Amino acid sequence: MVYLINFLAVMFSGLVQGVSGFGFVIFALPIMLLVLPSKTVIPIIVIVALVNTLIILVECRAGLNLKKIWPLLPASLIGVPLGTLILTKVSVNVIQVFVGLVTITFAALVAKGIKIPVKREKLSLVPVGVFSGLLNGSISMGGPPIALFFSNQETKKKEFRANLIFFFFFTNVITIISFYFARLFTRETILNSFYLIPPMIIGTLIGIALVKKLNENLFRKIVLYITVVIGFVALISGVALI
Repeated sequence: MVYLINFLAVMFSGLVQGVSGFGFVIFALPIMLLVLPSKTVIPIIVIVALVNTLIILVECRAGLNLKKIWPLLPASLIGVPLGTLILTKVSVNVIQVFVGLVTITFAALVAKGIKIPVKREKLSLVPVGVFSGLLNGSISMGGPPIALFFSNQETKKKEFRANLIFFFFFTNVITIISFYFARLFTRETILNSFYLIPPMIIGTLIGIALVKKLNENLFRKIVLYITVVIGFVALISGVALI
């Protein structure tokens, strides 16, 4: 039963990320936390998510624009270790509640058409990268800050997914290194990760096939809906398990 629940969780989460470029962790995490402890679930998710991002990156690599997003990468290097430190000191549920409230607030502003004028985009990506890296290093959920920033900038679908996925691939590698030195990996987590990679691949490939049928406007709406759902999932699951 435990494996079946985790199987379905990573398959659905892979589908969501295959479509939008983010969301894998926040959908898989609360479901997997029902059957496994957080210190076990999060390292598992980091490993499975790394494979997920690699698959999607290969598919959407044509839209990658490193010149535009490079400030995110060094900024995240600051955030990831801080996030890992927070994870060892603060309950994952408290972090989820905080992230949920922030995500819902900003998603609501975007939904109402309220945009924050950003003249120096590359400079603005620095705090976005730090915050995203911090979340990725703590609860492996670095997507909302960047997704909301790209939505604010009305980034095109191909570039949105490719840039976001490349960032996740980069931060997942850094997070795995950080988790290793924090001794968060065990033989059990590594074995469980390998068992869950096949269902994740199935879901991811379905998501990749679906996103090709979406136009720009529908894609933006779906991204916004997913972001709002992510906020509520994080908030509710965090409150329920505190």
